[in-house]
Amino acid sequence: MLKPANRLKKDKDFQSVFKQGRSFYGDNLRLKAKPNQLKSSRFGVVVSKVVSKRAVKRNLLRRRLTEILRLKIRAGLVKPGFDVVINVKPEALTLDYQQLDLEMAELLKKAGL
Repeated sequence: MLKPANRLKKDKDFQSVFKQGRSFYGDNLRLKAKPNQLKSSRFGVVVSKVVSKRAVKRNLLRRRLTEILRLKIRAGLVKPGFDVVINVKPEALTLDYQQLDLEMAELLKKAGL
């Protein structure tokens, strides 16, 4: 689980990133990033019902992605000062943990984070 300082919580924060953030696309994930005025980067993961009708599968993807982000933040591989929202495409259900980790690393590199 991400630390509270690294989580996007409020709807207005999500909306701000959706409206003003730059988009970066991978095969199975989409990333929107926007600079913030904070000392840390904050992340939100969105897994809609389009991905799967079953909450168990959606939550599994969300937990995997937040764990990948937590480890990258802890290792110092993510620049501070950004609000980031990650959207998951339905094809991501077929990926295992390592494949999600590689795609997340590629997206963060594309975004300059």
